Amino acid sequence: MIGTILRLRYEVLEELPSSPIFENFVAKDLTRDVEVCVRVVHQPFASEPEFIAELASVIEKTKPLLHRNVARIYGMEEDGGKYFIVGEYVRGVPLAERIQRLAPFSASVSCEIAAG
Repeated sequence: MIGTILRLRYEVLEELPSSPIFENFVAKDLTRDVEVCVRVVHQPFASEPEFIAELASVIEKTKPLLHRNVARIYGMEEDGGKYFIVGEYVRGVPLAERIQRLAPFSASVSCEIAAG
């Protein structure tokens, strides 16, 4: 998908680790000239109308969420049968990798991370 332009707006630049439900990418929002995270829904989930409708509902409910520790979600879109979520892209080390590098944690550090 690298080089693909979704919805004439999101140019896929780089692949990120995927998950069981999403294939994840860094893309450039050509309208706003910023990098975003694009999560494309895998099959068979993308072919299940009930799943897509529920996912769209959850996305709409979480769009207003603003917090410095949570990547912002901009919305859900579709292009040629591909459903995808567009959100803020935050460069950095994945939490699982960070935990592996820094573990084991003291009780106070564990509580501080959990509270954050």
